[in-house]
Amino acid sequence: MKDLADSILEAAFRGDLTSDRRIKKDYSGTFPIPSNWHWMELRKVCSMIKFGMRYRCSEEGIYSVLQQSSNRDGKLHIEECDLTGDIAESDSFLKDGDIVLNSTGYTTLGRVAVYRSVDHPDDQVLACSHIIVIRPEEVSSDYVRLFLSSPWGQAYLKNESTGSTNLKTIRCKQLKVMPIPIPSDKEQVEVVERANRAITLIEKLKGLQEEENKIVSKYVAQIKKSILDSVFGKQPKADENCMQCRAHDEMPASWTADRLGNVASFHCGVHISRGILTAEGRYPVVRPSDMRHPDVYTNVEFDECYFCGEGDILVSWSPVSNVVIWKGGRALLSYHIWKVIPTECIRPKYLYYMLLHELDDTHVDSRRGAYVKYVPLSKIKERMCVIPPLDEQDAISNKLDSLFLNMDKLES
Repeated sequence: MKDLADSILEAAFRGDLTSDRRIKKDYSGTFPIPSNWHWMELRKVCSMIKFGMRYRCSEEGIYSVLQQSSNRDGKLHIEECDLTGDIAESDSFLKDGDIVLNSTGYTTLGRVAVYRSVDHPDDQVLACSHIIVIRPEEVSSDYVRLFLSSPWGQAYLKNESTGSTNLKTIRCKQLKVMPIPIPSDKEQVEVVERANRAITLIEKLKGLQEEENKIVSKYVAQIKKSILDSVFGKQPKADENCMQCRAHDEMPASWTADRLGNVASFHCGVHISRGILTAEGRYPVVRPSDMRHPDVYTNVEFDECYFCGEGDILVSWSPVSNVVIWKGGRALLSYHIWKVIPTECIRPKYLYYMLLHELDDTHVDSRRGAYVKYVPLSKIKERMCVIPPLDEQDAISNKLDSLFLNMDKLES
């Protein structure tokens, strides 16, 4: 859906959404536009392009201070702003139609929105020092915002930003000379209306698609759980002193039973401070939120026990529980990840499916005043599990692979 929205914006600034399409012309370093449009530097169509200021926040303040975190999804969340009582110049207060642009940050750089005073009639809003305020004068604010949020605008902001990977910043100097195609006033309105209409329809389609995906995912998860229950659902029994295990009456004679802690070892990851995380680096860092495709890295060395490799079984035990087979090179495990190593009596893939089944059982901890889901290791290790002969483990795993692959195809 994002690719479709980007295509709409690209078409908008090529002039393909206007009713009067004329012969297009090129401008060095940019892209073709209609012959009656003009390339101009952003500063020539704006009366102001400048950074906000640093303000001291206070509960007794009377002015709202807009931070980068409150500029997201094309909207300004003024209700989240801190307050300040600092004296500010009249020109520093946001005015109707001002464009607010996040200037820095790995994930926040380039977020853009238009301030509308009608949406905040009782607020006087100031921009913090990481926000650039753009005040258009000769061009529509909505048109400029649309261009800044387009693939071309976002690419310019990323390419012209400077600094380290996580702290790249776009300067006013670069922003002022940013080339922008300028159509007539009428065509600006036409471009904005048609692009917004198309993007609104895309967002509605995206919402419907997400709802459908949730329904499908829900039923797929239920089917997978039913399949795992049929294989691992009946737990073998333990004797009274919990020292010896005896097989469940329905288990084949060749199968055995044991505690999970006796057939696999669990190795916890390491506490990792935010200060050592980067957008690029030597080692990917596996966290519960992105166990399959980590998006942060580190160059810091740790003990070998905190790393995983191709084919290792990884379990996140808090705040969400999940099991994956790691597909990638050497990676560092965060504290809330276990690396599970099977003994010789159990196949890795069979152990993987067994853990998928066992992790349905979670615990809620409220020792620190907040409810945090976690899987107690002691409880997992005590769980009884059935151990077929190795060849039967392989047969069971292959059948589960086939069934789960079909379920994944249905979900996708």
